[in-house]
Amino acid sequence: MDSNKTYIQPDKLPKGFESATYFQDGLAVVVKNSRTYYINKNGEEVFPSISFEDADLFSDGFARVQVNGKMGYMNKSGEIWSGEKEIEDILEFSEGYSFLKYKDVPQWRCIDKNLKEVFKLGKSEPVEPFSEGFAVVRRHPEGLGRTDWFSETYKYSDDPNEDRFWEDDDSIDFVFEEEPENDTIENEESSAFEYNFIDKTGRLLLKNWCHSAESFNEGFAVVSFTLHLEGCQIDSNEYNFINKEGKLLRKENFALAESFSEGLGVVFLYRDFEFFSYHNACFINKDGELLLPRKPEDEPRRDDKYYSDIKAFDGGVSCIMWDQRISFDYGYKECEIIDHEGKILQTFTDYEKRLVFGYKEGYAGFVEIEEFGFYQFKVKRYYYLDKNGQEVFNRNYESIDAFHEGLAIVQLAGSLYFMNNEGKILDF
Repeated sequence: MDSNKTYIQPDKLPKGFESATYFQDGLAVVVKNSRTYYINKNGEEVFPSISFEDADLFSDGFARVQVNGKMGYMNKSGEIWSGEKEIEDILEFSEGYSFLKYKDVPQWRCIDKNLKEVFKLGKSEPVEPFSEGFAVVRRHPEGLGRTDWFSETYKYSDDPNEDRFWEDDDSIDFVFEEEPENDTIENEESSAFEYNFIDKTGRLLLKNWCHSAESFNEGFAVVSFTLHLEGCQIDSNEYNFINKEGKLLRKENFALAESFSEGLGVVFLYRDFEFFSYHNACFINKDGELLLPRKPEDEPRRDDKYYSDIKAFDGGVSCIMWDQRISFDYGYKECEIIDHEGKILQTFTDYEKRLVFGYKEGYAGFVEIEEFGFYQFKVKRYYYLDKNGQEVFNRNYESIDAFHEGLAIVQLAGSLYFMNNEGKILDF
């Protein structure tokens, strides 16, 4: 393959993959000719003697696989452990631990890397693996009927098989000081599950369960709880951050919050229920201060108080968007790529192009669009931008993905390929 060519003709491409995952722990899972297998970064097949019916990425030295109808863990030597009984479900390994559930056995189990049981969960199930010492779990509320109000008289079970919890009086309390007037409006999602965090001894972090929870990142996790609004058929979730002591980062809640990255989180202060969209975005630091990146003095910031959208920092750069309203029902977003100092690297509008994914390993993905009707658009092309806002790796992509461990998945001529961070399509 001539790596110096900007565009590669489809008839010169090697046969690509039907499906592919990004690389993790040096390996990826691919499907070619309806066959599932692992490859390394040289494109070489790993574990060629094993016929996989299903396979996941490696994490912490193990991967979830299914072989001969049995689910289990596989290490990088190709050794498979299928458990003491038939395994029904598995969560990936992280920080030395995983969770599994045996068929016809109600409780999930936490196991270590020796594949030994550490503890059993009660009536909860794991949702996200361990991150910074805590895993996310969820449970059915069992008679509470709502997730944002917990009675002081509600009793936790003393049964050792039930999930334990912190008895520290300083644990976070998500409840309102007074019960909301209207508690009759429910939706299926808000009453289906409650979420919490569990440490590596099986102890719960939060005294009161919440509506949703995300993994810890940079010392904080995003959580939400539900507001039942009178006269509204849709419940409103309010978001905040907690630290590892279960303390809220800020007293006020947000319409939406996104995890910390490079010292900053992203929050949205307003939700438009009519159009199911979020507005008034800004950064938040670990002291709970709301921040808008200042531009240099010779490029004064607009009068707009908040951004319409913000993508988290990665590799020192972020993408921010401003609403530019032409009329009441028609407008577009002006987008800027900035660094931590607020320096603008590039400016464009989403009338012309839109962000596919934020910066990852130095590159962001964009799609150029063209209008074919009143505010109706179709894809013209996909492309990558580097941290200087310069277009790189110019090809006729049909889809693109972010870089992971130096490689990105791109689609050309109907097949998937791996591209390195020099823009070379690898002949796997």
